[in-house]
Amino acid sequence: MSIGLLVHDEMLSELHLHICAEGTDVAISAQFFVFDPIWLAAEGWRLKRIQFVADALAELPHIEVFKAPIAEVVRLKSLTGLVTVDSPNRHIRAMIGRAGVPCVLVQEPTFAQYDGKVARFMHYWKKVESQFFSP
Repeated sequence: MSIGLLVHDEMLSELHLHICAEGTDVAISAQFFVFDPIWLAAEGWRLKRIQFVADALAELPHIEVFKAPIAEVVRLKSLTGLVTVDSPNRHIRAMIGRAGVPCVLVQEPTFAQYDGKVARFMHYWKKVESQFFSP
């Protein structure tokens, strides 16, 4: 069984790699990011956004980068499953679905406990600030 860690644009830090490694009990055989043409078109990315993500990926250890449909990358790497950080982004979810293999979605730790509606950042921050800084 060969499981790959799919890195997407909402997990561009080493912390996310550790979250996935700790959030599942399977051995990860490959870590990669896919510039899937269908995903890029759906997201409407411009060159500066692609460059930003490419620069961030260059800072992460052991991440392979591909420009191909995700199903092609999965076949190339002979993967039988994927692990990634869950995302509400429907385009990321659609790309995962096109991979054609089961995927374990790992939950990110909660940033802050907050029950209200997030409309304005300052209102939100006034409510959660004490969770990060002592008075």
